[in-house]
Amino acid sequence: MSAVLQLERNSLVWPTPAGWDALRTQALQDATTQAIVGHWHGERLPLVVSRQPPGRARDLIALGLPAPLQWNRRRLAFALPAAQLAYSGRFPRLAEAAAHHRWRRAALALEHALGEALGHGTGAVQVYGSYGWQCLTGLRYLREGSDLDLRIAVPDVAAAAAVVDLLAAQRLPCRIDGELVFPDGQAVAWREMAQLFEGEVCQVLSKRLDGIALVGLADLQPCAATAVAA
Repeated sequence: MSAVLQLERNSLVWPTPAGWDALRTQALQDATTQAIVGHWHGERLPLVVSRQPPGRARDLIALGLPAPLQWNRRRLAFALPAAQLAYSGRFPRLAEAAAHHRWRRAALALEHALGEALGHGTGAVQVYGSYGWQCLTGLRYLREGSDLDLRIAVPDVAAAAAVVDLLAAQRLPCRIDGELVFPDGQAVAWREMAQLFEGEVCQVLSKRLDGIALVGLADLQPCAATAVAA
């Protein structure tokens, strides 16, 4: 957790007391939403930073709260000013999220291999989605066939290619999904990057905190190189 707010897509944030009050006010119109927010507040659980919609006031941060199965996986959307966010953090590492699953050794080996390929350790790989939220909250999110969503920070296109090769070779019991995040904040689904490297497509969807765009390899490499040099 960080006392300095890092407001990136898929970063976690914990509201201040005033922020929880505001969330409860935003939830007043629906009893189920009230129950979810009440549980989140009582357990001091985080919300996740969403892609910021165009036209939103600059001092408001769009946040998401994907509820577990007991609340039918309801996806809640909120907005709070940055002043009502106490601190930020990240989703758990792959080894943490896989700790109670029978394929945990394979996950640990994958995390180690990814860390070696990236050259900066296991902190570059986090698990979001159902596996990440279940690890964070202790509540049931997983269903049969749930994907393992990985967020993998890559320094450049060459590293992205190495990561794609590693992921494509995996044989975990669950399907590996997720995205590669470049230093300038562009995030691309790793399976789309695989298609781009294979020449099956010439552009992929890049997601940023404040928007989306179609990009090619030439758009990704200069951004990554510039950010690393800076």
